[in-house]
Amino acid sequence: MVNFAAIIKSFFFGLICFVNLNGQKNHDPFARSTRLPDLIFGFGYQYNTLTKNEVNNGSIILSADYLLTDKDLLIGLEYITNTPKLNEESSAAINQFSVLQGYVYNHNIISLRLGLLLGQKFHLLGSLGIESLSRFASYKGPEEFFINRNKKSTLFNYKIAGFYRFRRFGYEIGLSRRGIGGKIMWYINY
Repeated sequence: MVNFAAIIKSFFFGLICFVNLNGQKNHDPFARSTRLPDLIFGFGYQYNTLTKNEVNNGSIILSADYLLTDKDLLIGLEYITNTPKLNEESSAAINQFSVLQGYVYNHNIISLRLGLLLGQKFHLLGSLGIESLSRFASYKGPEEFFINRNKKSTLFNYKIAGFYRFRRFGYEIGLSRRGIGGKIMWYINY
């Protein structure tokens, strides 16, 4: 049985240790000041271009990054999922009036991001991740419906991006294997 209280306590204990170990390094040996690490959270939208495996509609992008200011590096994670999700129509039946339009996919991508600071405010980023695709057949009858074809694929996904920081915000534009996206980044500790 899963003990949620123990998991929550462990999470907060790890967060406290993380903040204390990666806090501000002060040259005064008697100073006990710490601050939150340089975290960056992002939210954006990706327009899915037509590729071999067409993903219906656009995708939502979420990211969390950690900025290593002393090394001019950025490390983070990114999650991308299309919206709205395709759901199998339970009452859908193929009849003589239904026409197969083609195949569309749901996708979820989890990527590891690495970035390099160029100048004072510009970051060049690259990410590599795993994409999970689920295949649906699209039928057009009196109304459109989808049937899950139970075909799942796992692909590698890559992305190159750049973002520019302006005060507490960063603006990112990226080109991935799946589409073109933009994102607004928010610096927690600026």
